[in-house]
This record gives sequence, structure tokens and C-alpha cells, in this order.
Amino acid sequence: MKRFRLLLRVLRGLAVAAAAFLLLAGFAIFGAGIPLGAVKCDSVVYGTKPKASVKSFAKEVTFEYRERDGLWSAAIPKYAGIYEVRAVTKSILGICVKSGRTEFVIERAPLTVELHDIEDYAPLYTILPSEKDYDVSGLAYEDSIDRIRFSYDKDDGVRREYSVASVVMVDRNGNDVRNNYKLISESARIEDIRKSIRVRPVGRSVVYGGDPTEKVTCDSVQLLNGTLEEGEELVIRFEEGDNTGSLTGIGSVLIRGEIYVLDQYGQDVTYRYRIEREDAYLTFSPTVVTILTGSAEKVYDGIPLTEHSYTLVNGYIYPDDSLELYYTGIQYEPGRSRNTVGGYSVFNAKYGDVTEFYDVKVKQGWLRVTYPDDWQVQGADEDSFGLSTGFDLTSGHMDGDLMYVDPYTIFRVYSSRSGTQYFKEQSYELYDGHTWTNSAAVKNYKPREDYLTGRALQSAGNESKVMKISNLRLNHKVYPYFMGGQEENTSADSYECTVYAQRKNQKTFPESEEAWEKEYRDFVYNHYLQIEPELQDLLLDLGAKAGITGYESNVVDKIARYIQNAAVYDLNYPAFPADQDMVTYFLTVSKTGICQHYAAAAVMMYRAYGIPARFTLGYVGTVKSNQWSEITTETGHAWAEVYIAGTGWIPVEVTGGSGGTGDGAGPGGVIDADGDGNESGGMGGNPDLIVGFSTYVKEYDGFPVENWSPEPYLISGSLNPGERIVADINFSTYGTEPDYYYFEGDVDIRILDAKGNDVTMTYSSIGYTNPTIQIIRRRLEVRTQNREGTEADGQIADAGWYISEGSLIPGHRLQVTTMRSQDTVGRTNNYASVDIIDEDGNSVIYYYDVRMKSGTLEMK
Repeated sequence: MKRFRLLLRVLRGLAVAAAAFLLLAGFAIFGAGIPLGAVKCDSVVYGTKPKASVKSFAKEVTFEYRERDGLWSAAIPKYAGIYEVRAVTKSILGICVKSGRTEFVIERAPLTVELHDIEDYAPLYTILPSEKDYDVSGLAYEDSIDRIRFSYDKDDGVRREYSVASVVMVDRNGNDVRNNYKLISESARIEDIRKSIRVRPVGRSVVYGGDPTEKVTCDSVQLLNGTLEEGEELVIRFEEGDNTGSLTGIGSVLIRGEIYVLDQYGQDVTYRYRIEREDAYLTFSPTVVTILTGSAEKVYDGIPLTEHSYTLVNGYIYPDDSLELYYTGIQYEPGRSRNTVGGYSVFNAKYGDVTEFYDVKVKQGWLRVTYPDDWQVQGADEDSFGLSTGFDLTSGHMDGDLMYVDPYTIFRVYSSRSGTQYFKEQSYELYDGHTWTNSAAVKNYKPREDYLTGRALQSAGNESKVMKISNLRLNHKVYPYFMGGQEENTSADSYECTVYAQRKNQKTFPESEEAWEKEYRDFVYNHYLQIEPELQDLLLDLGAKAGITGYESNVVDKIARYIQNAAVYDLNYPAFPADQDMVTYFLTVSKTGICQHYAAAAVMMYRAYGIPARFTLGYVGTVKSNQWSEITTETGHAWAEVYIAGTGWIPVEVTGGSGGTGDGAGPGGVIDADGDGNESGGMGGNPDLIVGFSTYVKEYDGFPVENWSPEPYLISGSLNPGERIVADINFSTYGTEPDYYYFEGDVDIRILDAKGNDVTMTYSSIGYTNPTIQIIRRRLEVRTQNREGTEADGQIADAGWYISEGSLIPGHRLQVTTMRSQDTVGRTNNYASVDIIDEDGNSVIYYYDVRMKSGTLEMK
């Protein structure tokens, strides 16, 4: 039994020993350091080491670190970021036992840069800001500032703010550690005392000298104000795409480019300066050439006269260039006109069209066609005026005037009534700037039209007086205003005629004359409105400055008064230059002259305002009742006539000063019309009211004007207070094309007083101008576009076009044909020809006033 108990004790001891052995072996094998808790590690700021901890029985515990999804390492992290950490122990046998992991953060450290206000910023001598201008705090141990960049804001010309744009920090090994810091900084004030200079690119202005490929360039800068430091210089640089540094071809370009200041080593020191810049240009101008077109003269032979020569007056046409003029001057009938040029081209033997390199000024010669017996009136050299086909206005002093050195009686007049009477010798149609002539068409109308007004007055039953004209010392007759038909005695030196006064409202001609009057009216508007556009523009401008619109109730009188006061009457007027328009010179330069100059100016101003007018020569004399009166050469005179529809030609006195009733007849012009001793205004003793009507002006649109009622106004004469003009007219055009349309119906004019009573018959005679509708051509402006290219592109041609002003009416289309191309380096105008086509394929360009604006074709 004792043995059994002993054995049991031994076995129990062995079991305890085995268990202890197994326990010790387990510790030895599996680690001798099993963690007893979780790993802890607090977040820190960059520059501070993180501290990890864990509870464990093992004597040696290590920690491993890694960035997210990275590799584990025993190196303690030191840069800002998010990390993981775990604890590691080892058994006696070297077996690793690892704990669970946990996260911690190394935060970016605040870096403060405190900027100082700077009062004396002088970048010429220092690079600012420097270390003394700011303080830095928050740098980690062994880190340092590598560089700081600043930005500058709110430049007001005196002070501005500056702030930190970026900071680069490095550690002791030179590694960039800027991402470990959070920048804290505020802006500060800085005073800018940079040196001020004023500069201008050096522009160039070149005139064409025979080489169309010449290039004008800018390669320097001029210092206008201020100074540079020794060794420094100004330069200008042009970036790619900036073509303002050179110019080829006619034109002008503003020089852009950037201006810099370089020091003696070629370093950019522009920052040291405040630069004020002035504009400069590169200009390539055409050479100016003045030519005089040739003059020619011949006796009329039915073949139009032209002359295609010219004389170089000023300038130079280079040897390789040739000038080609496109003459438009041509004279068909007897008379004189300018040898005009419609355009020109210049061609270079090597480069082709170089027209743009020339500015050709054209002075115009004369083309003159005469009849075999044509001669000019020269009053001082002839015993009488004679029936001339032309009247020259160019001679100075007495020459060309209606004055005679030794006055004598030309004819005698016996009149049944007293008064001042105008005797017409000749009227003229065509004016060429110096001379008045008549076309063959006008000559063929004489003498029938001279009786037109008198026949109208006779038909109305107006009063008349009989005149006898005797001992006529002319080879033709003179005509008093207003005869009712052919003179009763047709002998060469003596005849009798009946003259009618305007006493009743004249509405229509007698039936026998109506059709012819309408025909003649059209003839008048076709022949007695001739005027050059340049002269018309001048006269309308002068009239506008004088307050004349052309729609006044007294437009004829206003124009007459303007001409009378536009110059000084002087028999010793200075000579008129042969190369200038006489009317223009009279009204704008000399402002002195005699009756013929006043009359010519008035006629052209009436025409400028659309009133048919003609230049008339004759005599003005005072006749006495029932006795013979002598008309002498001293009474020679010139005046204007205007055409009044329904009445005919009305004389208008326009001479100012003492020449109003004949250059030599003394003052006068107030007429005793009916011999009763009462003076009444007008010419030829015929007081009247002349009524005009407003003109309807419309731009062509393809439609007629319907049911227009023109407003009447008073052209000459005067109404009593409170009276007004009434006329009932309903006017529609029969056509749609640009033209003048004249009312052809009866015109019933009435004068009403303030109470509405008809007082028409209290007036002597009422003439009227024809109501008119004018359809003007439709304005259209077409522009060709610019196009650029290089020699590699080949020839540059059509660049396209567009309508820049106005519009086409529906159904019309524009047909544009370009006329220019550019196939060498240079530039030319993109000229084009234009036509307008209707739906039927017909040209209707006449209906439009087309103005072309040309772009350019440029090859670089």
C-alpha cells in the first residue's frame, strides 16, 4: 500500500514537472513577450518625433512604421503625413510576435513670414525684399529658408502692396521640405521709387522711291526724357505674330513690340525703371505726282474731240514705272470742257501693278470745239455785243464787261407807258467754268420760246402796253419782257411789239400753246439744270451756311439776295485766273466783280437747288410814256432768268452794289409797273407772286409715289399779314425709276385771308413752279475684304466682299468681279467692279448709287 502511494506521488511529481516543462518550452518557443494591450501613438507636429507605447511582459519591444499601404520600417517618420505603427517582440528561439496596428498623424508646422513695410524701394540699387525686410518663425531644427518669391499688387503709381507668393524650405541635406509647412503671411506696403523714363520707338516715314519691295522697319528706341545708368541701353523686341516692326507696301502701322532695358552684360534690368511710352508709326507713302492733261482745239467737224497727252508738272515717275491715264474728256459740240481723267494705273517692268505707290494729282487741260465764225464777246474791243455763241467771263478790269469807252445810242424806244424796262439780247445754257454757250438743240428752239411767258399773260387777258423800237444798231433784235407774239413790224432796224403785264392769276396757257409748253418744260429741265457736281456741292454748302434749304417760300428771292451780298461790285475787279472756275473764284476768293459775275453765280446756284436758270445779256433802260427814249451802250447788263412752270422765264436781278440796273446805268431797279407813279418791285414792270411747292424726295424702292399732296410756299413777292396760300393737288408718279416727275394737271392756287375769305384777285399775277417728285438712286456701299498670305500660298486674289451700307430691293442681286491680285511680296488695293442684276438678268445698276470701299491684298 505504501508502495502504491509512493508510486502515485512520483507520478504526480512527474506530471507537474512535465507541465512546467511544457509551459517553459511554450514561452521559449512563442515569444516570451505576448502584448498585453493596444499600441498607442499620439499625433505630433512636423519637427517633433512621434512616441509609440504598448504594455508587454517582454523586456524588448520594438515598433515598426509605415505610410498607408507602404512598407513597414523601424525608421521613425519625420515628414508630415498619415502613418501606421505596430509593436514587435521576439521569442528565445527568435520567433517574432507582432501586435495590432494603429494610425497617427504628423501635421504640417505653421511657418510665419512677417513682412515689413518698405519706405524706400529702389530696385536700381537693391534686389528687394531682402532678409532685413521680413522675419521668419516656426522653422524646424536644421531646416532653413532656401528662397522666397514675392508678388506685387495694386499699383497706383506711388505705392503698392507686396506679399509672399511662395517659400522654399530645405533640410540639412538640401531636400525640399516645403510641404511640411503651412505658410502664414500678410501683405505689407512698399514704396516704389523706380527711375522714370519716357521713350518712343523710332518710327520711319518713307516715300516710294522706285522699289516696291522696299521694307520699312523699326529696330531702335529713342530716350525722350530721363536717364539710363552707364552701360545700359534700350531695345525693342517683337514677338512671333507681331508684324508691327516692319511694313511693306503703302500704308501706316502703329509700332507695338516690347521695350526693354539691358545692362552692359545684356541682362534685363527693365524692373529698375518705370517706363512711359509714346506712340510711333511706320509709314510708307506714295510719291506725289502732278500732271496736266493736254489741251486741244478745233473747228466743229462732227467728230468728237479728245486729247490723250499730258505734261508732268511736279514729281517724278521712276524709270521702271509707266503711267497710264484713263481719259474721259470728250467734246462733241461747239463749246469748251475739261480734259478729264477717270482714273490711272502705274505698272512696273518687274513687279507689275504699282498704282498704289503713286498719288497722281490731275490738273485738267481744255477741249474746245468752235464754229468757223465763233467769237467771244469782248465789250471793250467791240462796237457792239453782236449775236455771239459764247460770252467769256475771264477778262479782268473792263475787258469782257458790258461797258464802252465811248457810249452811244444803240436803239430808241417809244412806249405807251412809263417804267424801267429790261431788253433781252441773248440767253445762254452751257457753262464750262469760264464761258457761256448754247448747244445746237437750244439754238433750234429760238425764237419761239421768247414769247412763251407773254402768250401766257395775253391768254389771261392781262393789261398790255405797246412798244416801238427804232434805229437798232445791232444785226439782230432785242426783246422786252413780256411780248405776246411776233413783232408787228419786221424791218431790221424798226419794229413794234405788245408787252403784257402780269395782272391776273395765270393757271394755264391757251389751248394752242398747252401741249407745246409741256414739251418745252421737259426741254428746260433737260437743258437748264447743267452743273458740275463739285460746283453744286460748293454752292449748296454756301447756301446752307446762309440758311437756304431750297424749300423756303421765297427761295428765289433768298438766293438773289445772297448773291447780291456775296461780293462787292467793282468795275476794276482783279483778273480771274484762267485755271480756276469763275463762279467758285468769284464767291470764295476775289468776292469782287460786275454784273456778269453776279449773274453767272446766281444761275449756277439756282441750278444747284434744282431750279432751271440761264444766263442773260441785254440792256436796262428807263422809258417815258408816249415819247422816244434812248437806250445807250452804258445800259448793257447781265442778269439771271428762272423758269416757272405755267408762266415761263422770269428775269431776276441779282447784281449787288451800284450795278443792279446796268453796269453804268447807275442805281435803280425799282419799277413803275403800270405808269401810275407807284413803284412796285420786280423786273420789267411786272409785280407778281410766284408760288413753289415742296419737292418729295424718295429713295428708289421699286414702287411709285401715290397720292402725295405738296405744300405750297412763296418763292417771291409777299402776302399781307394773316394770309395764306392754298392749293389742292393730288400727285402720283407714273414711274418707279430714279428721275424727276413733274405734275401735269391743273394747279388752282388761292390766297385766303385770316378769316378764310378768298382774296386771290387782289394780287396782280400768280405764277407757280411745277410740283415735283424726285426718286433718287438707292444708296449702296460695298466693301471688298482684306486678305493676307505668303509666297508659299501663291497668288492672292478674291478676298470676298460684303454690303456695308444700304440694301438691295427684293429680286435684285449683286454681281462683284474682283480686278486685282497680288503674287509678289507687297500690298495692293482689292479693287472690284460691281453690277446689279434683276430677276430677268438685266442690269439695274443705274437705279443705285453704288460706292466701293476697297480692302487690301497683302503678301508677306
